[in-house]
Amino acid sequence: MEEKRTMWRSKQRREKLTEILPLSTPLTINVEISSSCNLRCCYCLQSLDKCQKEKQKFLPRNMEYNIFKKLVDGCKQFDRKIKVLKLCGLGEPLINPRLEDMIKYANESGYFEKIILFSNGVLLTPERTDKIMQSGGIDSVLLDIQGISADDYLRYAGITIDYEKFIENIQYFFAQSRERNTEVFAKAYRFALNNQTERFFELFAPIADYVSIDNIYEVFKNVDYSGLITTQDTFGNEIDYKNTEYCPQPLFLLAVNADGTIEACCNTQDRNESDLVIGDIRNETLYHIWNGKRLKFIRNSILRNGKVFPKCKDCKLIENFADSDIIDTNIEKLRQVYL
Repeated sequence: MEEKRTMWRSKQRREKLTEILPLSTPLTINVEISSSCNLRCCYCLQSLDKCQKEKQKFLPRNMEYNIFKKLVDGCKQFDRKIKVLKLCGLGEPLINPRLEDMIKYANESGYFEKIILFSNGVLLTPERTDKIMQSGGIDSVLLDIQGISADDYLRYAGITIDYEKFIENIQYFFAQSRERNTEVFAKAYRFALNNQTERFFELFAPIADYVSIDNIYEVFKNVDYSGLITTQDTFGNEIDYKNTEYCPQPLFLLAVNADGTIEACCNTQDRNESDLVIGDIRNETLYHIWNGKRLKFIRNSILRNGKVFPKCKDCKLIENFADSDIIDTNIEKLRQVYL
């Protein structure tokens, strides 16, 4: 069981970013399959009431299948495959009834080296598992676990679940994943385990390839993080947060929202702040957006001045990037390449 303890990022085998820039093709495309969620986790934007969400222009919706197809078709224009297609975002992908059709279409396109699904797992019934496997499957699934009991889910995720059935469903997915070589990651936040970390490992090590405990950090405005933030990683070590000034995401990533708008980073929490919106897949291709003037302006602005955009000012994501993605130490070299 001990060998299954890991940090999620440590298993993301990526080259050092500064050694492969600039990129003709994005490494990663994040796709918000749904902005709706079946949970109301206390640390998430989804915990806010309807009025607060509307003020931030955050509306629940499923991505339309035709939008997803257009997104995938646009990848044909790039000169190489996309390293990773992440089905993620601020909602639960399994809420979208066309998820399996989307996975199948992405698989059949041949444009992606890996497809990763991010899910809370509550809707991952055996029926959905079978459909996912029949669609061609996925390379990895990252399961966000909200506690080790039904009481934890009610307290931290605002939902009543049959916890034993939940574990059985993940166990079924894990068994089916062996035939597809799908890696299963189970991740929980330390605060939700109530000092019972060993119980978490006992429950999930047998039904996942890797288990991880993460620290929560402030991401969303208007969410109360009191009592939630700890400073230890999976192994109980103090986290060494990075004093990072220059965000690397516009250099390697595109983030597609459920409505088809595209942003230059994955910090899509407040959709009133449109400074990092770079296009709309309904009107443009990914290739055009990746090579467009708006993204070039954003990249150059960040490389010159760091956190220049309103959405960047208080962003905590930048403190948690993998070491391989940090560009601060090579900023002068990158300025010579891009500016």
